[in-house]
Amino acid sequence: MRKTHIPQVAGFWRSSSSSRAIPAIRCSRRATAKLGVYICYDRHFPEGWRALALHGAEYIVNPSATVAGLSEHLWKLEQPASAVANGVYIGAVNRIGTEGPWNIGEFYGQSYFVNPRGIIEAIASRDKDELLVHDMDLDLIRKTRDTWQFLPRSPAGDLSLAERRRVVRHDSRWIHGDESTALLAIVKPFRTRAPRNRKTRRSVMRPV
Repeated sequence: MRKTHIPQVAGFWRSSSSSRAIPAIRCSRRATAKLGVYICYDRHFPEGWRALALHGAEYIVNPSATVAGLSEHLWKLEQPASAVANGVYIGAVNRIGTEGPWNIGEFYGQSYFVNPRGIIEAIASRDKDELLVHDMDLDLIRKTRDTWQFLPRSPAGDLSLAERRRVVRHDSRWIHGDESTALLAIVKPFRTRAPRNRKTRRSVMRPV
């Protein structure tokens, strides 16, 4: 997984020095859960969380280096909301302290685990180096998805391989991965065409 959204803010100005690559949305299978990674500034954009979840992610880690100021009040809002919307555990990771010679501000720490119901189950301190260890109830993922059903059960469904692998454009950034109505809906207006497999009676949404 590569970083998708490049911050253009004081202390970074990365959009002028980094290329906007086409990220391949991938998850890796670990011993206990399927892991996805969404990097730093990407957390402000919901489509990546959804794409990872549609690829099977059960636990998504968001490593960040963010300072007090505009983003701090969002720190405990965005990841819990994304955990709920996608029925996943999220590990929100942030560093502490300051860093010279840039001195762009104080990194406010407070790394935490949030469950699929949006509840922060464990959180680290704001100003101390800590190792946060926490047990996750993976059964809660299925229970939550079955109850709220915010995540489509079969996002690819009866679509052909070519349709599932379509690349769609979003605001001069590219998202590559399995197609879902939820993902396309926030990318471009779309129209409905007749389904390929008439037995399923499912319409396929294409961007205009």
